[in-house]
Amino acid sequence: MTSPVDMPLQPSHLLTIQGAAGDSQRLYRPPDEAIRHSLENARFMRNECGVMECLEARQRGSALLPWRIIPEEDDCPAAQQAAAVLTRIVRRIPHFLEYRRNLLEALWYGKYAVAQRFGRIRVGGQWRIGVTHWEPRHGDKLVFRAAADGNCEPDQIGIRVSQDPGAGNQPHASASEDPSGETPVSQIETTSQGKVYFLRQEERDLLAVHRHIIEDGPPEDPFGAGGIHGVGIRSRIYWSWYSMQECLAFLMEYLERSALGIEVWSYPSGNAQAEAAARQAAEERISGGRSIVLVPKPLGDNAGQFGVEHIEPGLDGAGALRSIITDYFGHKIKRYILGQTLTSETGATGLGSGVAETHAATWLNIVRYDAQKLAETLTTDLVEPLCRFNFSSARDLPLRLVLDVESPDIERTLAAWKAAYEMGLQLKAEEVANLIGAGRPGSQEEALGRPV
Repeated sequence: MTSPVDMPLQPSHLLTIQGAAGDSQRLYRPPDEAIRHSLENARFMRNECGVMECLEARQRGSALLPWRIIPEEDDCPAAQQAAAVLTRIVRRIPHFLEYRRNLLEALWYGKYAVAQRFGRIRVGGQWRIGVTHWEPRHGDKLVFRAAADGNCEPDQIGIRVSQDPGAGNQPHASASEDPSGETPVSQIETTSQGKVYFLRQEERDLLAVHRHIIEDGPPEDPFGAGGIHGVGIRSRIYWSWYSMQECLAFLMEYLERSALGIEVWSYPSGNAQAEAAARQAAEERISGGRSIVLVPKPLGDNAGQFGVEHIEPGLDGAGALRSIITDYFGHKIKRYILGQTLTSETGATGLGSGVAETHAATWLNIVRYDAQKLAETLTTDLVEPLCRFNFSSARDLPLRLVLDVESPDIERTLAAWKAAYEMGLQLKAEEVANLIGAGRPGSQEEALGRPV
């Protein structure tokens, strides 16, 4: 019986999607509903401050959490030492808070990347390899190509470009030698999504890629197959946002035409000269937001007279549209992004009802979910490369970066630890330092402490 270990996934994922199996380039197409319907709308959605308020609040909820690098095996001295060194290396990353927030842009786009440059930095009196510079890479610029044989290796990642980056001062970036060493293989390919620069395996460490919801698409939808590399909030809320914009357009049109009422100008019926005079008078008097209606007056006792009447508008329709926009579509979008509404606006909760606690718990679950996914990405795309670069003799050290979703009560914990310490219990110095957010001094750094 053949062992399933290291066997490729069969059939290949693209073969399960109708209309995608014939793609010779094996590229996943953008699954985002906004991209598929309107590129302009996909861009304009970020101009909606109500949506961005919720998105940025969710990003800050996870980006601001304290982090630490820990070994998975507490009894491994090498792993503990490596975790302490890597913690100091990661703290030296420029604008590391914004680094984490940029990765969380995957919440919106479905996937997002940070291009990082590694270089030599001095940590604790020794030269180490760390991230000296980084730049964000928009999620819509990322392209994924599936493996041909359905194996479990990560799909090749490409970045959309406007021109060959190998032209000019980077001749080595656009072409690489094939395994035989004979024919140059270009990394720039013209695809259905434009020119794409596909990363070589050795370049993969230069890109930290974060994904949001990972899902498979239905078999009849070739675009939906791209969801296996991430689907974001933008795709989920697009049609609700689009419907909200339609209602807003109706409301603004109604206010523009009828907000200040309607003026009815009457003139003798069948008198062209009187009609022209009434039209001229109305145009000279017209004001913004007021509609003008010319009405011929039937012949009778007052047929020779002109008249103007102002009709006040009924705003019930405007109120109904406003309620649909804010209370229906607005709240539905906000609830999807934040899980609730009380963290961003006031609302009746009822004494002793527990509604506020339920909303807070829902928000905490969302932050915990985002934080754990971000910690996984930082572990695989940041900590693991740094570990390989700095500890060549121990590349497989079981280290991971974690985000503390629920911060401990520092004062109470320290008091308990102090009492236990005074009773003779031995404590880990690293755990005490992590609790108060203090770093451990290096061998050549000045250290403050009580003399032993």
